[in-house]
Amino acid sequence: MSPSNNTRCRTVDREVAVRALTEALGVRQLNVAVFDERAHKAYEAVYQHELIELVADLVVPGETFFAQLLGVGNARSAEPASQVPRSPGGSGSW
Repeated sequence: MSPSNNTRCRTVDREVAVRALTEALGVRQLNVAVFDERAHKAYEAVYQHELIELVADLVVPGETFFAQLLGVGNARSAEPASQVPRSPGGSGSW
C-alpha cells in the first residue's frame, strides 16, 4: 500500500489494528514498549496506510488485519453461528 492512498480510516479500522498488535504482543512478536508506541500511533492514525504500516511486519496478526480491513490476505473472517452450514437433517451434525 503506498502512502498516496488517502482512504481515511474508521474507528473500527483502528480497533482492528490494535487487536492485531495485541495478538502480536501475546505471542511475543512485539515487546511492551513497541506495542505501546504502535497502539498510540494506531489510535492517532488518519489514513489506512498508516495502520497498515504498523502491522506490516507481523506474521499472522498482520494478515488478519489486512483481511479485515482490506479484504485481502489468507485469513478468513469468522461466520456467525446462524450462517454456519447445517447438516441435511438440521441437527448440526453430519
